[in-house]
Amino acid sequence: MPPAEQVLTAAQMRGAEDALVARGVSVDELMQRAGQGAADWVWRVAGGRAVTVLCGPGNNGGDGYVIAQALRERGLAVAVIAPLDPKTDAARKARAAWGGSVAQAADGIHGGVFVDCLFGSGLTRPLSAEHEALLAGLAARHAFTVAVDLPSGVATDDGEMLGRVPRFDLTL
Repeated sequence: MPPAEQVLTAAQMRGAEDALVARGVSVDELMQRAGQGAADWVWRVAGGRAVTVLCGPGNNGGDGYVIAQALRERGLAVAVIAPLDPKTDAARKARAAWGGSVAQAADGIHGGVFVDCLFGSGLTRPLSAEHEALLAGLAARHAFTVAVDLPSGVATDDGEMLGRVPRFDLTL
């Protein structure tokens, strides 16, 4: 992406978040705000259809648990898949608050909307073959696809494809 079109680099986004934390906004609150905002958009595109949320180990995955919880509270059927355990305190708290079941694999899971929260901003390495296949399979088995932050497998700052990345209908 040419610099003139870029919104924020990964470092700039981390700096903005750090500035909010320094002013007393907790990481948990930031995650709630991001997840609730994304859930509003997913709710609109779901149109009552079932939603599958793929959660990764970082704060993007934590956003996914918040999205799943918000959608379930609105009455949607929600499946959560997490091939990796949360590695940040905020993501662990979000998973605990979700309280629903969490699958490690996508065996037979399909639905109306797929939400990719596997990896967010800052990714600089290719996805493992397993994660690439999981992402592609879920995207293929859903009618509409949403990526949170950016599609997993895309480098944040320059948009480089770090492997095979499925097509997404919406990026939040």
